[in-house]
Amino acid sequence: MLSASAAATWDLYSYKLTLPESRFGEAFQCIFRIPNIINNIQSHLVSSQTTYACYLVYKLPKDQSEFQAPILVEDQGDFNSNRHRYIFLVSPQTPVIRPKADQNTHNPLNKPKFKGLPQERNDGWMEVQIWEFLAATTTETIPVCLALGTRGDKMLSGLIIEGVEFRPI
Repeated sequence: MLSASAAATWDLYSYKLTLPESRFGEAFQCIFRIPNIINNIQSHLVSSQTTYACYLVYKLPKDQSEFQAPILVEDQGDFNSNRHRYIFLVSPQTPVIRPKADQNTHNPLNKPKFKGLPQERNDGWMEVQIWEFLAATTTETIPVCLALGTRGDKMLSGLIIEGVEFRPI
């Protein structure tokens, strides 16, 4: 896992927090928007010919109303393709269609794992998959250049980012 200070370009729209519950002892709080995630992964740190996922590790403020809309993630490091996806920082509320009106078929343990939907981690933080890549055998570094943004004038004030984590999938 990379700390927020190592994984992203922070600017005037964020500030550093001291957080004892973070594994790094610090995190960054967004004031206006999510910063770009820019880094290079050394190829000797990953297994070749293995697909990895990159997860944003974060906490939401008490008022989560500004975080209901999807967030656009653009892979700006891959100039040969238009790779983008949408993620959610808060699970979207969707109605459950039941076979019969009196049956309750909702079971939170049977929730499918979709890319781009947040999940709570064992350490109390939230995570959402924002990117995936195949580790090649020939490159020395794997560039990570992700831009995260909202549509319109949505403010993401109060979002606390601990870092990004890479795991094989």
